[in-house]
Amino acid sequence: VALAMSRCGDLRHIFGNKSLPLSLKMKIYKAAISSLITYGSEAWRLTEQTQARINGANARCVQRITGKTAREEASHLTRTVMDVRRRRFKWLGHILRMDEGRLVKATCSEEAV
Repeated sequence: VALAMSRCGDLRHIFGNKSLPLSLKMKIYKAAISSLITYGSEAWRLTEQTQARINGANARCVQRITGKTAREEASHLTRTVMDVRRRRFKWLGHILRMDEGRLVKATCSEEAV
């Protein structure tokens, strides 16, 4: 999250540029910042606190792009949190299809017990 916030600060000149369309700014946000927020999220415990941190970081970054307040941008489940959940389910599908001898599958099976 800290890396994503730093990147958001680095790109403030792009997000503050009035001549760029909002759709382009959001594509840049998704590629450059959202990907950092969700990097490695397959292995996270998705607790309420983790979701709140993701949601807060997402709201602060998008606030710079849209000009709304962070409170207006924050919702219970943002798109970024939903992306994290989708990535986790995709990773779970990969694990479930693995051979029984794989270390990752054995580790996940032990944690579930």
